[in-house]
Amino acid sequence: LTMAGMSGDTMARICDARPAVVAALAQIVVQPNSGAEVFRRWASSRGWHLRTEEVIAENGRYFQVLAFSPRPEEDPAYRHPRFTKDELFALGPLLVAGASPATAAYYGAQVARVGALIDAGVPGFTDEHALWSRALHSTTNAVVGPYFCEK
Repeated sequence: LTMAGMSGDTMARICDARPAVVAALAQIVVQPNSGAEVFRRWASSRGWHLRTEEVIAENGRYFQVLAFSPRPEEDPAYRHPRFTKDELFALGPLLVAGASPATAAYYGAQVARVGALIDAGVPGFTDEHALWSRALHSTTNAVVGPYFCEK
């Protein structure tokens, strides 16, 4: 099954609507325009292991492509010494581990996006900024901005 160009939430709802079809699949490949975290959570909770994921940059936008295969045991992709499983749902566990230039650029863009919200006085984004900053630091060893804090 391949799905692209919609939210991770919509993709998960489509899969939930046809469980017998999904159970017969050998692989699911998705490119959510938003909500990759939602689809990672969905897949993990239903026995789908994350096999590969990449960030693709095109015209100043970043797209995540994720591939899953069914496995009954817990997915080892979500074991990381510096990030919790919940954090890895947001960041992409194989993205953090792979540390590609596109991934570092994506994390940097997230740091800038959330930092701009903080600078504009929007409350509630300090923890998210710290998470994206930690991910960027993990992939590049760069310490980012005044909101960076190592946990």
